[in-house]
Amino acid sequence: MVSSCDIPSINLQPFFEDKGVVIGDTPTTEQMEAAATIHQACQKHGFVHVNNFGLSESFGERLFAASKDLFSVADKHDLVPWHPSHNTGYSPYKSESLNVNRPADLKEAFNVRFPPTSTNPSLSKTPMSFQEIVDDEFFRKLQTAAIRYSMACALALDLPIDFFSKTLKKFDQCTGPMGLQVKSVEGGEVGGSAGGEEADGWKDVVVPSSPDDTNNHNKTGDENETTTATTSFGAIINTGAMLARWTNDHWKATAHRVVVPNAEIASQDRYSIAFFVDPDADEFIEVDPKFAGDGKCCYEPIRSRDFLSMKLNEMTLI
Repeated sequence: MVSSCDIPSINLQPFFEDKGVVIGDTPTTEQMEAAATIHQACQKHGFVHVNNFGLSESFGERLFAASKDLFSVADKHDLVPWHPSHNTGYSPYKSESLNVNRPADLKEAFNVRFPPTSTNPSLSKTPMSFQEIVDDEFFRKLQTAAIRYSMACALALDLPIDFFSKTLKKFDQCTGPMGLQVKSVEGGEVGGSAGGEEADGWKDVVVPSSPDDTNNHNKTGDENETTTATTSFGAIINTGAMLARWTNDHWKATAHRVVVPNAEIASQDRYSIAFFVDPDADEFIEVDPKFAGDGKCCYEPIRSRDFLSMKLNEMTLI
C-alpha cells in the first residue's frame, strides 16, 4: 500500500533579513511560523521544500548548465573514482547501491568537498564552467544557507540559536555539489530506481532540475510513502541520520529512493545538485538532555567524522 503526504513549502526569507534571531533578537512572527512548519514536518518524515534561501533562479540555471557540461566530458576515466575514505570524485553509472536487495542505482555522480582547491584532485580535470561556479560562489551561497537554516532548526527545537551553527565553522565534512545525473531508462521503463539513500549527516539539500522530475519513496516499514512538493523554484531539504540521532529520534530521517514516475520522464536524462551538510570533523554529536525523555538515550556520543565514515562505508560499490 502506498500512502501520500505533502511536503510543506517554506519561505526562508525571514532568516535572510537582519531581523529577529539573525541579529540576536526575539524571533519575528514569520520566523516562528517557518520554524513551526519545519518542526511539524521533521517530526513526521523530515522533508521540507524551501525557497528564498539565497540561490537565485538565474544562478540555478548556471549551476545546472555546468553540471550538464561536467557529465558531457569524454574522458571521465581521468577523474579520481569516488571512495568512502575521501568522499570525493566520480561515481560511474550503475556503480553504487545503498540496498543490496535492489539493482544498482541508475545514476552517475561527482562529489567535491570544502575547500575545493585543496581536497579535490579531480576538480582540475572538469570543464572550466564547472570549476568556476563550484570554486567559490556556490559554496559561499550554500554556507550562508546552511547557517541560516541551522538557526531555523534551533528555533524549531527550542534550543539556543547557535546550537547547530557553532558546529559549522570549518565546513570540512560538507560535500557538494554532488552533480547527479539520472540517466534515461531504456524503453522508458517506469518505476526504475534512480537511487536510494538515507542522508548521512545533519541535512541534505537537493536542488532538482525540475520539481516534477522525481518522487521520493520511503523504504522503511511495510509501506512506501510518496512525498510530493509544491511546484516552485527552490530545494528539497531532508533530515539526515546524524540530526535524527542528535534529537534522539524526535526528528525523523526517512530512508528513501528516487523512482521514475512516468514514461516521458524515464526517457530523459535528469539532473540534481545536492549539498550535504555535516558538523565539523572534530565536533561531538551528543543528545541534548531535553530529548532524553524519561532519562533514556538511544545513542552514545560520537565524533562527527566517525559517524560520517561509518555511514559512507555502508555504501555498496559495484
